[in-house]
Parts: sequence; C-alpha cells; structure tokens
Amino acid sequence: NSLVPRDLLGVYRRQLRGDSAGIEKSHGGKSGPVDAMLESLRTETKGLRRTKRPETAKMFLTWKNALKCRAILDARGVNASDPRKPPKFRLPGLEAIRHWMGRARPRRVGGGRCRVFLAKLDLQNAYWSIRLPPAWRSVFVVGGRSGRRFRYARLPFGWAYSPVICQKLVSSVIRGALSRRGVRGWVYLDDILLSCRSKSRLRGAVRDCIRRLRRAGFIVGAKSEPEPTERLGFIGKQIDTKAGTISNAVGALVGAFRAWVRGVGRGRLPSKVMERLLGKLCWLSRPNAGLGAFLAGAYRGLQSGKGVFGRGVCKGVATVLLFSCVPQRCDPPGPGGRGAWEVFVDAAPEGKVFRLGIVGGGDYYRLEVCPPWVDSLQQAELYALYIVIKVASYRGFERIRVGSDSNVARSQINALRASVHADSQQRILRRLFWLRCWSTVSVESFRVPSLLNAADPLSRETGFQSRKQAIAEAARRREMWERAVDTKYMGLMEMIRPPWRFKGEVGD
Repeated sequence: NSLVPRDLLGVYRRQLRGDSAGIEKSHGGKSGPVDAMLESLRTETKGLRRTKRPETAKMFLTWKNALKCRAILDARGVNASDPRKPPKFRLPGLEAIRHWMGRARPRRVGGGRCRVFLAKLDLQNAYWSIRLPPAWRSVFVVGGRSGRRFRYARLPFGWAYSPVICQKLVSSVIRGALSRRGVRGWVYLDDILLSCRSKSRLRGAVRDCIRRLRRAGFIVGAKSEPEPTERLGFIGKQIDTKAGTISNAVGALVGAFRAWVRGVGRGRLPSKVMERLLGKLCWLSRPNAGLGAFLAGAYRGLQSGKGVFGRGVCKGVATVLLFSCVPQRCDPPGPGGRGAWEVFVDAAPEGKVFRLGIVGGGDYYRLEVCPPWVDSLQQAELYALYIVIKVASYRGFERIRVGSDSNVARSQINALRASVHADSQQRILRRLFWLRCWSTVSVESFRVPSLLNAADPLSRETGFQSRKQAIAEAARRREMWERAVDTKYMGLMEMIRPPWRFKGEVGD
C-alpha cells in the first residue's frame, strides 16, 4: 500500500525482535471474556490465526453497546517504534455538509425549494474486511490467559495506519462507483452518505456502490438506508433536506444534560467527567456556529485542574445545551458582492486605549474608542470587525463587505473561534454570537493592504492636524483602492451564517 512506508515492516520487526520478551502479559479484566473473544474471532471471522510467535501487543475489550463489545488492539508499543506519522487525510465535516445543503436547495421560479434525496450505507466491521498482506501478519500477535497466541490476518483496530488505509480504500471504491453519475458522496470511514436530486439516479448509484463494495470484500450492514429519503441519521446527526436542518439525537442531549445537572448540584466535577462533558458539548454544537466561545471558561478550568463548576461555567454549558436542542438551519450563501455595503476598518493604539476607524460607502466616517478591557492591538482589530457588523445591522443592510489588514482578526471572526486563553477575544465572540442571532446581515471579509486601508487615517487621527485632514486622507486612499483592480478582494471569505435567528428571515 502506498500509504505505508516501504521500510516500515522492517522497522517493526527489528523493534519487536528486541522487545518481544518485555511485553506485559496483563490483558485487563477477567481471562474468560478475552479468551472467548479471541477464539470467536478465530473460528467465526477467520480474522485471527493461531501462531507460536512471541506476543507483540495486548488486546482489551470495550463496550460497544449494552449487548456487544469491541476488541481493541493495544498497539502503542508497535506504533511508537517508528517516529513517522501516518499520512494526513481529511474526513468530511458537518460544516462541509451544511455548506452543501445551503447550495443544494436553490429556490424554484414558482416558489419553494428543489428536493434533495439522501441514502446511507453502513459498513459492518470495515477494518475487519481488509486483509493484511502475508508479510504483515506476524507483526500483530496477541494472547490470552490460557497461553494461546493469535496473529492478526485482518486490519487491526488500534494500529496508527488503520484509519487512513480504511478511508482511502473505501473512498476509492465509492469514487469509482459515482463517477459520471451526478451523485454527491461523503465517506466517513465506514459510513457513506449519498445525495442526488433524482431518485432513480440515486437508486442506481446505491446499487453500484453496494456491488463494488461487496466485490472488494466489505459487508454492507443492516443499518444502511439504501432507499432515497429526505431525512436520515449520519455520524450521530439527523440531516433533513426538506426542512434544511441538522439536529442532534435525543440520547446525546440527555447524557450531556445529566452531567450538567450533576455539576450544578455538586458545584464541581471530576476532571474525567468534565472532559467527557466538554467533548460531548463540542460535538453537539457542531456544525460550528460560534458556541465554542461559551465553553472557553470551562476549558480553562479543566486545564488548571480545579474542576469547579461555578456560575460562569454553569451558564456557558447551559447556553450550549439550550442551542444544541434546536435544529441548525442550513441557509444558502448570501448574494454576491454587487450592491453590498463596502466598509473598511482599522485600529491603532492611543495612550492606554485603542482607537478604531470605520470608513464606509456613502461618505460614512466614524471614530470609536475600545473599552478598557481591550488591551492589545489584535483584540482591537477583532473588536473593530464586531462594531462594523453591529453598525450594519442597525442600519438595516442585508450584506456587507469588510476590508481589514489583520488576517488574525479575519480568521477569528470568520471561523468564530479563538484560543481558550484569549479571554477578551472570547468575550467579543460571545457578543457577536448574540448579535448575529437577531441580525440578518450577510458578512464577507477581505484583506486590504495597510497603505490602501481607508480607515487607517481615522484610527491615527492624532497624527493629523485636524479630523478634516484625516477624512481627506481616507477619501484619497479609498480612491486608490477603487483603481487598484489587481489587489481588490484578496482572500475573500464569507462569515458563517447564523443557524438560529430570533427575527424573521429575509425571503421566508
């Protein structure tokens, strides 16, 4: 496989030749379940085979659900024997699915939206369906308390290279099945989502995918939904193309709410419980809509080791839980830049505070002083973007284009994300979240060079003899920007559209 270095097998063998005698012979838990699982995997699935080779790894069991358990290979020693990392690969994110849903449901001429149908394929034991080459079957050897040893003949769950191998193999099969069919597909390891506006075309693509997957040795599980539908579950979320929403499952919400009530009642949570709760909340809040700013305080407390479930943490977690119960709307992207209000922002220090300059179309010039808790230029640049969105919302603009010379502030405001230790940035993002919940303005940002930024003179007004002179310099720079066709709208990015709104949506 091209994903695995050619000399990796030799590296593993040399390492295991010296460390096989030191493998810890403890398998966790009672010997009966582990031995029974090993024998079951050997006889029923043919994935394990008996061997006399020395043991190189351990195996333990984890609960998959109330009735089933999963065998996990503890291959930390094997993985650590080579410093190289597996090739990076990108799994389809919920943000990409949200962006696609917004574009896949255009409005018809007579009203309403085009219908989009979905289908899902679930691969049963996807790793176990991939056979290891004969030379690799002596690398992963496990044993039980009974003294019997078994070698892996299938791709083990626990090896560092297993996810990328599975993802690439399944993706190549699906890509071949969907070529020239006009059907969109997403592969998330053993979960496959297919979409098309035509039911017949989607059915044909599903049949071809199933045929190719079975020919490749994969097992299509009973959880699959091959019949076209407008609502189904995918990677823990409910996707509804008819309503254009992505929602959470009730069971995941109940578990997070139970942990929140426990924290409120006791006033603190153990570190492991807090870590699991924050992990659940991060998943429940996806696709990303800016709710991460309400969990920054909880993450700071977790990293400090205090585990205190105080008032601020309680309110932040409750806010994320509340919005996670409401389905996220996947609105289409805003209209193009024609007719948008073009505005420039900049910030500059002035004594102990920071001054903001805002220059917009229609001879709009504004000076603003940052509050005292903004104590750095980077925070001031982010605060300037928040102020201009607030001004556009109050003035009733439907879409704006904001030019700034700070790439860091643009990245933070477009992704609605900042470091958990950046308290002021998180405060600004929380304000922006509430502003966007009742505002319908569509925001795009672009990078403008400092020498062409019309807001720079206003932010440095003290360097001019009068405000009138600063405004004249701002107007001159704006004219230079209009003539600079080659450098206009560099790095144009659209801000995430709010999935929840407390106000009537435009066009609905």
